[in-house]
Amino acid sequence: MSQELADRIAGLSPAQRARLERRLLARQAREGEAVPGIPRRTGDGPAPLSLAQERIWFLEQLDPEGASFNTPRVLHLRGHLNVPALQAAFDALVARHEALRTRFVLQDGRPAQIVMPARAVPLPLDDLSALEPRAQAEAAAARIDAIVRHPFNLD
Repeated sequence: MSQELADRIAGLSPAQRARLERRLLARQAREGEAVPGIPRRTGDGPAPLSLAQERIWFLEQLDPEGASFNTPRVLHLRGHLNVPALQAAFDALVARHEALRTRFVLQDGRPAQIVMPARAVPLPLDDLSALEPRAQAEAAAARIDAIVRHPFNLD
């Protein structure tokens, strides 16, 4: 895939990405192509990286302070936040999806992925309720900007 195409796809909204994926799957089905599934991983040991994972790992090695693979999503919630429910939801999500618990490490000179056991997800909270609305918005924007620019450490 060309870099231009990759950039265009990266710029799509989640709804546009879903629509593109549905169209591609429908085209594969029309043309009689088998839609490849992702096989369930067997065993507990380290597993090799896919080609896409290797590319991400390699680029992260070149620029460990970069944040180009971060895909931030910001939600503005109104009303009372049920922190225990949000914590439980994040913990359940991480427990269900191994990809969210996977580390990339070097093993015998090659990158490998290791799935970590499920655990509680740190949920940092910044209470801005004591600030005036404009100050709240500015503080939230600054916090979001800092988080988005923070590099994601693959190991």
